[in-house]
Amino acid sequence: GNYLFNFIDLEEDFSKYKLIIMPDSEACDDFIKEKLKKYVAGGGKILASGRSAIDNNGNFAVDFGCEFDGENEYQPSYIRPYFDTKSLSSSAYVVYSKGYKVKNISGRALANCENPYFNRTAEHFCSHKHTPNNKNDHFPSVIQGKAGIYIAFDIFSEYAEMGSITVKEIVYDLIDRLVTDKSVITNLPAQGVVTLTKQNNRKIVHLLYASPVKRGNGTEIIEDIIPIQNTEVSVLADKPQKVYLAPQKEDIDFTYENGYVKIVVDNFECHQMIVVEKDASEE
Repeated sequence: GNYLFNFIDLEEDFSKYKLIIMPDSEACDDFIKEKLKKYVAGGGKILASGRSAIDNNGNFAVDFGCEFDGENEYQPSYIRPYFDTKSLSSSAYVVYSKGYKVKNISGRALANCENPYFNRTAEHFCSHKHTPNNKNDHFPSVIQGKAGIYIAFDIFSEYAEMGSITVKEIVYDLIDRLVTDKSVITNLPAQGVVTLTKQNNRKIVHLLYASPVKRGNGTEIIEDIIPIQNTEVSVLADKPQKVYLAPQKEDIDFTYENGYVKIVVDNFECHQMIVVEKDASEE
């Protein structure tokens, strides 16, 4: 999704981050609970799913505007978002991973869970891999509250195991709701990686693109270097004195709008650095 991210542990200073995304299964002991509450009180947002952000008493550690009500007895079930994404409309999409029940108290419901007519067993058979959804059997499954957003599915396990485009698009939308001032925005294709570093009076964007293929026993090899063209990049920064490509030291045109430096890289192969540099005297 071209988001900047770090993997962090519990010793990390949470306040450095605009958003913390929790893994599906990370329940909260008292130490994590207090640290999350302090983070949210300071303006941070959380994207939680599954059993993450649930404390030892079976309650949410922070305020998502809903109450946790245990596991959903139906699996698979369906998610019906109330919003359209780049490739999804507001329809019901199957989710094979485990789902959970929540009761909306004060939050904003962004999607429903729709249960199937029955679980697929020897006694109740459906010829497809999942039983059709029952539109009359539903409850909120994505809730936005003061602390952030909770998703009532093991949503990241679903993506890891099934590669669901539906799940990816939904999570992108939820992240974009919680983080509106992204440090870098780019249209780099899905296999690309974007990172941002700081150096004195410079911000340096690294664009990396390669398309690995599996060879042998699951080994990933980069065999082809594919040119990437017309890559749009926006960097949240003070108005720069100049913008250039490195290591070429080739100046590149830019515009400055609403706090973002906007440029287009016509062509690069594998890796390209973009240096956004302001006058050192302004430091």
